[in-house]
This record gives sequence, structure tokens and C-alpha cells, in this order.
Amino acid sequence: MWDSVVAAATIAALVAVPPLEPGPPAPPATAPLASPSAVPSPGSGANAPTEADGTPLKTIARVRSTTFCSDFAAHANNAIASAVRNDGTIGHTIVLLEGPNLDANPIARHNEIASLAALSDQLYKDWKNGDQEVKRLRALADKTTDPAEKQDLKAFADWLGGALWRQRKIGRDLDGFVAYLNTRDMMHIDESTAQANLGVYGMADPSTAHGIPGEFAQPTGPETYPSPLSINYDASDTSQAEAAAKDFSQRVRSIVSDETEAAGAGDTAASHC
Repeated sequence: MWDSVVAAATIAALVAVPPLEPGPPAPPATAPLASPSAVPSPGSGANAPTEADGTPLKTIARVRSTTFCSDFAAHANNAIASAVRNDGTIGHTIVLLEGPNLDANPIARHNEIASLAALSDQLYKDWKNGDQEVKRLRALADKTTDPAEKQDLKAFADWLGGALWRQRKIGRDLDGFVAYLNTRDMMHIDESTAQANLGVYGMADPSTAHGIPGEFAQPTGPETYPSPLSINYDASDTSQAEAAAKDFSQRVRSIVSDETEAAGAGDTAASHC
């Protein structure tokens, strides 16, 4: 059932070019740069992970004091910060989906849906910010005339961009699940809605109908026109959420793999500065 909730379109992951062997040793580093942990994330709060949380991505702390190297480090650190924050948001999402609140009382259900919607929005914002920084890294790669530097910087941007895009796809599927939950709530039949349905459809809950009665039936055939509300929900919302959590957890492995490759490629690209 979870497969019917998420988007059906499949977009191929970004294909990265493997990094070349590291070049000659870089000159002594001189210009310190801020780490992503110093970059604030709206709404991330205490859930935003840091390097101590085990992410393979590490900040670029020092580079030569040149315009190119400073721009590289700034864009790289901003993109890394977005990816790391998304790692934390996805972890929080999985924990929330594994809870029982969707089938608990209406207040707990409302609060969980609102929290999931906020997490989906945060995933999109951080992906968008990170994607813009990755594009700037690719623009830097296009500017350099050193073939090895160009290759290494592009490889780093591709691996990091791939991790960010995988995070974006989880956010997109989470957004679809929230829309599904909201649709279920809108289909809830209260007393006033039941009275209105009786006047229009001749029944309190049209979702139980196998056809539309009276003047709503097909004029040239039997009353077998399928109701748009006739959907067979054979799983609880909590079990749907648990399936989503399991799916997201499995997809995190690919994100970590891309981030690990990005970390190595980032070290190689930074060796030029």
C-alpha cells in the first residue's frame, strides 16, 4: 500500500566521475573558514546533526587565501551543511513515523501530521539551498583551467549533489504521504456531512457505494459507475507510516554511500587549495 502512496516517477541518481589521484601537496593553509555547524537552519533546532554524529561529510577548515579557493570552501561548506541538516531531519522523520500517534486520539494525529508536514518543508528548503551551492561548485569547475582541478571539483559536486537529490526524493515522498493522510481526514463523515450526503446521494457515506444512485447513475446503463470515494483501505495509517519509515531507512544507506564518496572527493578537490 505504501508503494501506492509515494510518487511513481523514478529519476536516475546523478552519476559521478570518480576522482583522480591526489595532486602535489598543497601550500601551507592560511585562511580559516566557518564550519556548517555555525550556519543556522530555520526550524532545525536541536535535531540538526553535527560532525560528531557520525556523518562522513566533514567541513573544509582551511584553504589558501585566493578568491577561487575561498569561493570553493564557502560553497562546499554551505552544501555540506544542507546535506547534514537533511540527514538529521530524515532521522527525526523516521522516528516520528514509527510512533503510534496516527491511530491515536484526534489531537495526537493532528499534531503528528503537522510535524510531518513541517519536516517535509524543511527537507525541501535544505535541499534547495544545497542544490544551489552545488551548482555554484560546478560553475567553479567550469572556470578553472587546471584539468585535474576541474575533474576533482566536478566529482565532488556530483557525489554531493547525488546525496542531496536522494534526500529530496524522500522529502517528496513524505509530502505525498502527508497529502494522503489529509485526504483521509477530509473523507471523515461527521453528522452534518452525513445529513448532506443523504440529501445528495441518498446515503450517509458514499465511499461505501459500488455505484452512484438515482440521477447520478449513467443514463445508458446500470448503476455501476464507480464512486470516486470507493477506495479500499486495507491498512491502518500507523502501519502505512511504519512501512514508510522502513522504506526511508533503507534509502538512507544510499545517501550515506554518496556522502562517503563526496567526502573523499572533497578531500581530493581541497588538496588543490
